[in-house]
Amino acid sequence: MSVSTVLVVASGKGGVGTSTVAALAALGLAADGRETLLVDGGEHVAALHHLLGAGPARPLGALAGGAAEAAELVTPLIPGLSLVSGAVRAGEGPAPVGAAERQLLERRVAELYPRYDAVVVDAGARLEAVLAACAPADALPDALPPAVLLVTTADPLSVAAAYALTKVLAQRAPLVRPALLVTRADDVAAGAAHHTVSAAAEHFLGRPVPAAGLVPEDATLRRAVLGGMPLHDAVDGSLAADAVALAALALLPRPTAAPAGASHHPRRLPA
Repeated sequence: MSVSTVLVVASGKGGVGTSTVAALAALGLAADGRETLLVDGGEHVAALHHLLGAGPARPLGALAGGAAEAAELVTPLIPGLSLVSGAVRAGEGPAPVGAAERQLLERRVAELYPRYDAVVVDAGARLEAVLAACAPADALPDALPPAVLLVTTADPLSVAAAYALTKVLAQRAPLVRPALLVTRADDVAAGAAHHTVSAAAEHFLGRPVPAAGLVPEDATLRRAVLGGMPLHDAVDGSLAADAVALAALALLPRPTAAPAGASHHPRRLPA
C-alpha cells in the first residue's frame, strides 16, 4: 500500500496553534521511530526554531540564486528529527514573497523529502503558503498528495475560516483532502466545530471533512513553553502532545514497505 509521507499543517486564521501542532506532530512521528523532517513555512521570523530550542538557521531565501543547497538548511534537533527553519529572508519586515517564488522555494526544499520517512510542513494561515506547501509533491516522481491537518479552535471566526480554506483547497488543490483538528476544546465544542465545517463542505462542495480529533487545553505544556523550555523537553505526559501525535500517526500510516534504512522500533524522546 502506498501512503503519503508528507503532512501539511495549516489553518484558516492565525492564533489557533498551528506551529505548536506542527511541532508536536513531528515529535510524535519521530517518537514512532521515523526519520522526520519538520519544515517551517513562516516568511518572517518563524516560530519553530524558538519552540524547539534551535539556534538561528539560514532562511529559505538562501536557496534563491543557488546561494545554498537545500541540505544546508537542515538543522538536526534530536535523534530522528531535523528542522528546516522558516523565514524566506533573514530579519523582520520584508514584504511577503509572491506565489511563484514561494512555490519555487518549497520545491527546492521538497528535494529533501525522499530522504525522510515523514515530513511535516508548518504552512501557517497565509493562503499562498498553504497552497505552495501542497504543491511541491507534484514535482517528485510517484509522489502522492500530502495529508493536510487543518487546525482550528471552536471559536466561530476560526471555524468559518477553516471552512473557507477547505473551499479554496477543493477548488485549487482538489486532490488534497484536509482533516480537521480542533484545539483548546472539549468534546462538545470540538464536535460542534467539526459538524459545522464538515456539513457545510458536504453540502456545498460534495466532500465532507473527516475529524482528526481534538487537542485539550494543556496549561502545564503552555507554561513550560512560555518559560522557555524546548517543546521536546515538555511533552512527557502531555495530553495535548498525545492527541496531536495520534492525529499525525493516523494521517501518515506506515507504508507496507518502509524506506531503506527506516527504523520500525518506536523511539522515546530524550527526557
